[in-house]
Amino acid sequence: MQLKLLPVFAILLVTAVGCTNPDEKPMQALLDKLSHGPEAELPAMLFGYKQCSPGAQDVLRGMLKVLRPPSPEQHMKFEASRRAGRFTMVVAHVSWHKGPYAYEYQPIILCREGDQYQVVGYVLPFNDIFQLIKGPESESINELSQWYIETYGKHALG
Repeated sequence: MQLKLLPVFAILLVTAVGCTNPDEKPMQALLDKLSHGPEAELPAMLFGYKQCSPGAQDVLRGMLKVLRPPSPEQHMKFEASRRAGRFTMVVAHVSWHKGPYAYEYQPIILCREGDQYQVVGYVLPFNDIFQLIKGPESESINELSQWYIETYGKHALG
């Protein structure tokens, strides 16, 4: 009986090792766009951007600048993702540190709006769009934040 299960176990092991997270490729493309795409496209990548005042829009654009590397050779690398409700948290390994909101394992909360993802915040929604997140959506974000802190909290700041 044990010898008969050995080939099945080997196939399962090879399959599991060969599998990748289905979010990895599209999320890596999004990370590349955030870090190296034209700055003029950043506002369209921010959740609730159009509902914010001009001053808040400046702050939100500035929040995304920590995701931009000091040199074009540096890239964020997809580490993991988790979904809750209509939100996804992507964790990216970031090899550079700049600003008070920079992490080695950078959490990025995303929301799918139409055909694209928009950045909602990092560990929590950005202050200027926090009021746009209500009820069950807040619970989804809290779930993602708790997962990040439990999983990466020990070494979030490298």
